[in-house]
Amino acid sequence: MPDAVRVAETADVATAYIEMAGREGDGRAHPLPKLILLDLKLPGRGGLQFLEWLRQRPETRYLPVVVLTSSTNRDDIVGAYQRGANSYTVKPVSLEDFVPMVGTVVHYWSSLNRLPE
Repeated sequence: MPDAVRVAETADVATAYIEMAGREGDGRAHPLPKLILLDLKLPGRGGLQFLEWLRQRPETRYLPVVVLTSSTNRDDIVGAYQRGANSYTVKPVSLEDFVPMVGTVVHYWSSLNRLPE
């Protein structure tokens, strides 16, 4: 059975989820993600601030984070890598290109990549 996909519309929602993940007795309802696809242009607190917060936590320090955004701005790219992004990918414009690209990203990070224990 494939892992569940959860969507957080804002960095605050994602933060609340991560803070609940792994709490004793709540592992099934709030498992720690195996991969985060992160948009930089989130309402409220942006993706770079969320990424910085995420990397400060021991339990998410090595969690793969793929920035998946429409920004081609050099400062965004550099900022994402400086804050610990594992990859920076610009979203394709069309849905017919987007779906297979996300499939490839997920396959690589969930099946082929190895992380420290």
